[in-house]
Parts: sequence; structure tokens; C-alpha cells
Amino acid sequence: MKIVQEQVLAEAEAAPIEVPLAATPPQPPPQMSLAPEKHAKDWLVKHGAAEVLNKLGWNTYAEKILALGAFHESKAGEDIESWRSADILARFSEAKDTSPTNFPRDIAAAIKTGWVATKTPRTYTVSRTGWILLSNAIIKLPPE
Repeated sequence: MKIVQEQVLAEAEAAPIEVPLAATPPQPPPQMSLAPEKHAKDWLVKHGAAEVLNKLGWNTYAEKILALGAFHESKAGEDIESWRSADILARFSEAKDTSPTNFPRDIAAAIKTGWVATKTPRTYTVSRTGWILLSNAIIKLPPE
């Protein structure tokens, strides 16, 4: 028995000790290397209004207003910083989707969640929170 123990100890001493390397911190997905707004805009310019609503699968009017507001901002480029309710209603029509019957209530819901911000009493813009939500939803979509 003593010989076996000595042999095990000798093998243990001779075996190199493997020290695990420090774990590298997880890297964000390649899509998120861009700012959320840029990432979302890059995706939105490649799609139509109906396609955006269908791919995202969002059901509430507040979500759809966020998606179409971001879509409107991405299509307009740097030319505009805000949009009006008529712009979003036109995007609903373009998408062949039913527009909200009570737009003030639904835009208020989008504002209350923090997805949309008021620029003036009658103009709006997608907030940073809205861009992050949209970018995260796009990342979760299956690859094209």
C-alpha cells in the first residue's frame, strides 16, 4: 500500500499543473458594437413599413408608433429631428395596417413608457430608451 501511495505522489509531483486562464469578459454581439440608434436605423432603412411591423410582431399601438416613428426618422435621414402625428398615420397607411382610432391616447402611452419624447406640443421623436428597445428587438430577430 505504501508503494502505491508513493507512486501516486511521485506522478502527481511530475505532472504539470495547469492553471486555468482568466476568463475573458463576454463580448457584446457584433450588432451592438454600434450605438443602438445607428444599429436600428441601419436595419430600418433596408425594410419597408409593413415588413418592419411584421418582423417585429409588436401588437400595441404604442409599440407600433415607436416602430413607425423610428422607421420615419431612419428614412428621412438627418433632414428631420422630429415627426408629427400625420407622418405616423401616413406610415400606418403605407404599411396597410389599421391606424389608431385615438392617436392622442396611444402617443401618450408611448411617451409615458419613455419610448417617444415630445419635441414641441405637436412633434415627437424616438427617445434613447426607444432606440435601445428597438435595437434589442432587432438583435433577437432571426438572421436574414
